[in-house]
Amino acid sequence: MRLILVFLIIPFVIQAQQLKLKGTVSDAAETPISQATIIISDTLNHPVTQTYSLEDGRFEINLPAASNYILSVQHLNYQRYERYLSTESLTQPVHIQLAAHSNSLDEVSVSATKPQIVRKVDRIEFRVEHSNISALNSWEILKRTPSVNIIGSTISVQGNSQIIFMINDKRVLMNVEDLKTLLESTPGSELQSIEVITTAPAKYEAQGSILINIKMRQNQQSGYRGTVIGLYEQSNYGKQLLAFTNYYKTKKVNLRATYTRARGTYARYGEDMVFYQNDQTTWKSDLVRVDRNNNQNSYVVSADITPDSLWTVSMGINGSFYPRSTGLYQVPTEIFNAANEIESRYFTSNDHADSHANHNVYLQVSKVLHKKSSIDWINYFTTNRRKKFQDVQTVLDFKGQMPRLVYFIADNSSNTKLFSTQLDYTLKGASQLLEAGAKYSFIRSGSALLFSDNEEGDLYFRPEKSSDFTYNEHNIAAYVSASYDWKNWSFKGGLRGEYTQQDGIVSLPLLRNSTRYFVWFPTFYAQYKGAKNAQWSMAYGKRINRPAYAWLNPAKSYFNLFSYFQGDPQLRATISHKVTLGYNRNNWNIEAFYSYDKWPNMEISYQDNTRKQVIYQYTNIDEDQSSGLEVSKMLQLKPYWTINLSATGLYQQNYFMGVDSKRYKNDAFQFYSSGSSSFILSHKTNWNLELGHRYYTPSIQGPFRISSFSSTYLTMNRKFFNKKLDGSLSLMDIFKQETSTVVSRYADQHNAFWDYQDSRKINITVRYHFGNQKLKGTKAVTTTDEQNRI
Repeated sequence: MRLILVFLIIPFVIQAQQLKLKGTVSDAAETPISQATIIISDTLNHPVTQTYSLEDGRFEINLPAASNYILSVQHLNYQRYERYLSTESLTQPVHIQLAAHSNSLDEVSVSATKPQIVRKVDRIEFRVEHSNISALNSWEILKRTPSVNIIGSTISVQGNSQIIFMINDKRVLMNVEDLKTLLESTPGSELQSIEVITTAPAKYEAQGSILINIKMRQNQQSGYRGTVIGLYEQSNYGKQLLAFTNYYKTKKVNLRATYTRARGTYARYGEDMVFYQNDQTTWKSDLVRVDRNNNQNSYVVSADITPDSLWTVSMGINGSFYPRSTGLYQVPTEIFNAANEIESRYFTSNDHADSHANHNVYLQVSKVLHKKSSIDWINYFTTNRRKKFQDVQTVLDFKGQMPRLVYFIADNSSNTKLFSTQLDYTLKGASQLLEAGAKYSFIRSGSALLFSDNEEGDLYFRPEKSSDFTYNEHNIAAYVSASYDWKNWSFKGGLRGEYTQQDGIVSLPLLRNSTRYFVWFPTFYAQYKGAKNAQWSMAYGKRINRPAYAWLNPAKSYFNLFSYFQGDPQLRATISHKVTLGYNRNNWNIEAFYSYDKWPNMEISYQDNTRKQVIYQYTNIDEDQSSGLEVSKMLQLKPYWTINLSATGLYQQNYFMGVDSKRYKNDAFQFYSSGSSSFILSHKTNWNLELGHRYYTPSIQGPFRISSFSSTYLTMNRKFFNKKLDGSLSLMDIFKQETSTVVSRYADQHNAFWDYQDSRKINITVRYHFGNQKLKGTKAVTTTDEQNRI
C-alpha cells in the first residue's frame, strides 16, 4: 500500500521546466479581441491557470510543465472556443479566431450546436452549453441525458435507482419531486453539462451506487431575478403546485430563497392474490388506495458570502413539512375454495393520517490556500419527524362462523437527528490532482408504536404488541485520491476507509443489535484517447448501501388484519463491486458492466400459511449479480430534428434463503430500451416537441418476478412575451401501459399482485421569469449519505 501511495504522489514532487504558451485572439475579420479570458485546464477539466488578451489580442501564459492541456477562450460577445493542446504543440504560437454570436436573444445569444457526449476518465459528460436544447428547462435536459431513465417519480441508470444527485460537485438532499421543481425553475441556458458517474471516485461518500452531477454555468452579472411556477396535473385525480424562486447577487453576496406549496390526491390501484396450499383456498383482494394531501410545503434559503477571492462561506436551511395527509382504504377480499367458489369474505376499512417534517441546516467554509490548493469544511444538522395513525376495522364473514367486527388502532411516531462534519483538501498540478479528506457523523433515531385492539371485547391497549425502538450510529471516514495524465493516457486511483458503529434496541420483545465494522473502498480508472476522437476506458469501484433508518424499525404497519409491513433491526449494509469497460466516439456511448452485491437489501414478501398472513419486510437476500451492455446514440438528422436512442441488455441473478431455509436462485435476461424524437418547431420562440417511448422486459427482485411494461409520452415547450413566460404540455403514459404484475412462487409460497400508480396523466406547467435572468446560481452544498437514509 505504501508503494502505491508513493507512486501516486511522485508526480507532485517532480520539478519540471516551465513553458510559456503564446498566441493571439481575433475575430473572423482578423480584428484583435481584447479582454478575452484564456483558461488552461488539465485533461480532467480542472483549471490550471488563466490570463486575458491584451489590446492587440496577444497573450502569454506560463505552463507549469510539459503535458497535455485543454485551452478555452471566452468573451461576452463571442462564442466559446475550446481546443486540445498536445505536449508537442506547446512550443508553437496559437492563433484563435472567435465566432460572433449569430443573432440577438435578450442580451446575448449564441449559435446553437448539438449536445456532446464526452467520456472522461471516471464519468460520462453530457455537454449542453450553447446547444440546441439549451432553450429547455434543466429538468427536461436531465430527461434527455444518456443513460438516465425517468418514469414518473423514479430515476434510474442502468436499471439502478440508488442515485445521489449533486450540483457543481456538491450533494443536494431532496426528493425527486423537489428536485424536479428546482430544475424546472432553472433555465437550460444556465446549465453547462450533466455528468453520469456509474463508478464513484474515493472523494465521494461510499454510500450509493450512481452519481449524477449537474454542472451550472458561472455567470457573474449582479442583480435580482425570480421565477414563478404554476403546475396543474390531471390523472384520475387532480394535483396543483405553486412555487416561487428568488435570487439576489451582489459582488460579495449571493442569496437564494425558494418556497413551494402543493396539493393533490394520489391514487394507486392493485389486485392481490394469495394461494394457501394447505387448505387449497385462494384469497383475492381489490385495492383502491387514495390519499389526499392538501398542504405540502418545501423551502430553500441559502447565502454565499465571498469576502475576497480566497474565502467563500455558504450557509442555509432547507426542508419540507406536510402537516396532514389522509386516506381511507376500503378493501373487499373474497376467499375461493378449490372449486373456485366463494366460501368466505371480509371487508377492511383502513382510515389513516400521516404527517412529517424534515429540516436541514448547513455551514460550508471554503479557503483557497494557494493557486493550486484549497480546503473545504462542511457541517450539517438534520431533524426528521414522522407520525402515522391508523384505525383499521375488518368485518369478517367466514364460512361456519357468525359475522363479527375486529378492529385495532396503531399510533406510530419516529424522530431522527443527525450531525455531520467533513474536511476536504485539494492540490492541483498541470497534469495531476491529489485529493484527501475525512468525515465524522452521528445519528440518533427513535420510534414508538402504541397498539390497541378489541381482541378481548372492548378496545384495550396491548403492550405486548407495542414497542419502542432506539438506534445510534457513528461513522468515521477518510480518503485519498490521485489522478495523472501521461500522453494519451489518463489514470486515477483512490482509497477510502469507513468505520461504522451501530447500536439498536427493541423494547418488546427485547432485542439488542450492536455492530462494528471497517471497510476499505478502492477505486481505479484508466482511459486511452485514440485516433478520430475515440476514447477507451475501464473502471473498478467498491461501494456500500446502508439501509434507511425506517427499514431498521421492527414496528408493524398494518394494511389489514391479514397483511402488514415490518422492518428488520438486524438489516445489514450492502457491499457492491462494479467493473465497467467503455467506448465513446462521435456521440456513440458503449459500456459493458459487471456488478456483484453482497447482502442486497430490498422489500420482499412471504406468506404465513398457518396464520393466513402476508408479511412484507425490508430485509437482506444473499447476493445479486448482473452483467450487461449499454449502448446509446444521439442522432442530429436535421438542425431542427434530433433522435436519442438507448438500449441496455443484462443478465441478473438473485440468490435468497426461502421460508423453508433452502437457498433459491432467481434469474432473468432483461432488456431496457428508450427512444425519443425531438423537433424544434420555432427557434424564435423555442418551441419544442418531443415524442418518446420506453420499454422494459420482465425483471426480478429477490423472490419476485416482475412483468414487462412500457410507457409512451409527448411533451411540448414554448416561450412567450420575449421569453419571460414559458409553458409546457405533457401527456404521460398515453396508452396506460405502466402496469406491472409481481409474482412470488417457490416452495409453499404462491402470491401475486397487480399494480398501477395512476400514471396516465396530462401536465400543464407555466413559468414566469422576471428580473435579471443572467445570474449565477448559489453554490450548492454537499449533503450526506446519512441524510438520504432518513
